[in-house]
Amino acid sequence: MQAKPRLPDDRVNLPDSHPLADAAQLVAAVAALGLLAFVAIAFFVDAVLWLLPPQTEAELARKHWWVAADDAAKDERTDELQALVSALAKGWPENPYTLRVRIVESDEPNAFAAPGGMVLVTDGLLDTAQSENELAFVLGHEIGHFRGRDHLRGLGRGVLFQMLLASMGVGGGDATLLGQTGLLATLSFNRDQERDADSFGLDLLHRRYGHVAGAGVFFERMAAEDPTAAAVPAFVSTHPDLRERVHAVHTLAQQRGYATEGELRPKL
Repeated sequence: MQAKPRLPDDRVNLPDSHPLADAAQLVAAVAALGLLAFVAIAFFVDAVLWLLPPQTEAELARKHWWVAADDAAKDERTDELQALVSALAKGWPENPYTLRVRIVESDEPNAFAAPGGMVLVTDGLLDTAQSENELAFVLGHEIGHFRGRDHLRGLGRGVLFQMLLASMGVGGGDATLLGQTGLLATLSFNRDQERDADSFGLDLLHRRYGHVAGAGVFFERMAAEDPTAAAVPAFVSTHPDLRERVHAVHTLAQQRGYATEGELRPKL
């Protein structure tokens, strides 16, 4: 038998599928792995970052997060607001934070508990509050979020990632006070956290003034000005209905024997 040499078949080690199909599968696999890694890191951050000791959190925030806070133009009411927050914080002897206050430009009446012990208060809140007592309850509520570390557990993952990167020296150095306000607006607290913060704020209000007159007035006014939001059934939202919150505050005051009438100090 005579051998007939021939060249090997070039297709022997090649798949039957089209090269573009193989490339598409490879890209899809890499994308899927990247997505899984992102989700895993996101859950890790959510689960671990809020466990940072308050002192470490404050150090990171001062160094990276609020680097421009002291350079921001101060509202003439900032010092008075700082004094009020400091006075309220005396009712929390175990407070591990050095609470600082800044006023941000926004017509929306709101306040935020931000990383490192920073309390952000909007112009809208200062304009809406009709007494120091009313404002003090809202501020006490925000201090309550610090007590529960809710401000870290509730922050959007984008902010958490930025803090984590800043702790490793990657980015985060150009964060500005006003530029991050939009991200802080994504804070989301569940119903139990909101109730606990209201409860603690009520205690701080009583320790400050000896009564809780003005507590819940802010929520009452918000409900009156936005009946649609107040009418949303409580089970639809993670936050208690505004009227439900007012009722809960009054109930707590009665249960604790707090006087609900007293002097209302002029607004700041």
